[in-house]
Amino acid sequence: MHLPHRTPRAALAAGLLALAAACATPSAAAPAEPPPPADPITAEEIQAHVDVLSSDAFAGRGAATDGERLAADYLVSVLETIDGLEPAGDDGGWFQDFAIPPTAVPDDIDHATARNVLARLPGADPDLAGEVVVLGAHYDHVGPRGLHGGSMGGIGEIHNGADDNASGSALLLEVAAALASSTRPRRTVVFQWYSGEELGLLGSRHWVDHPTFPLEDVVAMINTDMVGRLLGGTLLVGGTGSSPQLEAIVARAEGSEGLQFVLDPPGAAPSDNASFYLAGVPVLFLFTGVHEDYHRPTDDVDKLNAGGAAKVSRLAYRLVRAIDALDERPAFRDAPGMANYWVPALDWGLTFVEDDGELRLAVLEPDSPGGRARDAEGRALAENDVLLRVDGRVPRGLAQLEAWLKETDDKRSPRTFEFLRDEEELLRVAVRPEVR
Repeated sequence: MHLPHRTPRAALAAGLLALAAACATPSAAAPAEPPPPADPITAEEIQAHVDVLSSDAFAGRGAATDGERLAADYLVSVLETIDGLEPAGDDGGWFQDFAIPPTAVPDDIDHATARNVLARLPGADPDLAGEVVVLGAHYDHVGPRGLHGGSMGGIGEIHNGADDNASGSALLLEVAAALASSTRPRRTVVFQWYSGEELGLLGSRHWVDHPTFPLEDVVAMINTDMVGRLLGGTLLVGGTGSSPQLEAIVARAEGSEGLQFVLDPPGAAPSDNASFYLAGVPVLFLFTGVHEDYHRPTDDVDKLNAGGAAKVSRLAYRLVRAIDALDERPAFRDAPGMANYWVPALDWGLTFVEDDGELRLAVLEPDSPGGRARDAEGRALAENDVLLRVDGRVPRGLAQLEAWLKETDDKRSPRTFEFLRDEEELLRVAVRPEVR
C-alpha cells in the first residue's frame, strides 16, 4: 500500500524514464519481529527502478558522465517523495561531489567530478539518534563504452548494468521508503549511493575520508551489490566475521523470505563495504553472485529477478531493524582476508566458488580462454566441474588459487587445469590467459 501523499514510485519511474530518454554480542531473549512498513517492498517497484536506471538513456552510468548525472537526479527525484527523508550531502544538499584521480579517469567523462547521493532518516530515540546505520550501494557502472572499470566484452557498446548495480540501488530506494513508512528506527539510518566504485571504490572511500557526519558515529554498514540474480533462494552474505553481534543477527535471519545463506566472514571485498571495514566499522555484504553477463552489455533488465531482489530488500530491512534493536552498538572484530565466495579469474574466463571444501567452476565465459579450451578428447569445460589441480598442485581454498593464478611473471604462460566432472570424468586442459 502506498501512502496517500506520495506519488507511486512505479508511475514516477515511468515518467522519469521518458524524460531521461528525451534528454539523452546478542541478547538471549528472542528478538521481536520488526514492525511492518506501511509502504511494502514489492517486485514491481524494484522492477520499475531498474527499468529506469538500466535504460540506454543513462548510457552505462559511468562515473562523471552525463548518464551518471541523470541517474543521480533520478535517485533524488524518488527520495524527495519519501516523507521523513532528509538530504545528507554537502551544504545541506543530496550530493557529495569528488574529483576522480587522474590515473583513474577514462577518456569519455563529461564532468570534472563524480558524485555520491546521500539521504538520512533521523532516529527517534534521543539517546541513540546520534548513532548511525549506513546502507550503501554503488549506482555507477562501466560507462557508455565499457571503459569505467573494465568491460568483459563488447567494448564500445552501452553496458547498462541492470544487476551491477541498478539492483542494489533500487534496493536502497525501497528500504528507505519502507523504513520511513513504519515505526521510526531508534538510530539514524543513512542511505548512500556511491559513484566511482567501478574505478576502485572511489565514492565510498571518499565518503570515509571526508564524512558528512563523524565516522565514529557509524555503528554498522550494510552494502548491497549485484542482488538481482537470485538463484534457488541462496544469498551470499559477507562480512559476518566483522562483529559477533552481526554474525548472530545474520544467523537468526536465515530462512526469512525463504533465503538460505552462504556466509563469508572476511570484512573486505571488491565492493564498497571494504572502505568501511578498513576504517574499523562492522559490515555486511549482500550479493546474489557473479554470472556470465558480468561487466558485459548483456547485463540488461530482461534478466532481472525482481522477485528475488525484493526478497533481498526485505531481508535488508530486517537486518537494519535487528541492528537498531541492539541496545549497545555492535563490536568491531578483525575479519582478515578478501571475500572468498567467488574468485573471478578474469584473464582466464573462469569464476570459482568454494562449496563444502571443493572449488567449483561457477561461471564459464564462452568466448574466453577457458571457454575455448578443450581436453585431449575434445571436451569443453562446464559449470559445476570441480577443480582438482593447477599445474599438478592441489589448491587449498580460493585465496590460494587466486595467488597461484597471479604468481607467474610471464602472464601469458599457459596453465594446466585438472577438473572432475560428475565424480567420474577427469578433464585436463591447458589454458593460456588473455591479458585484458
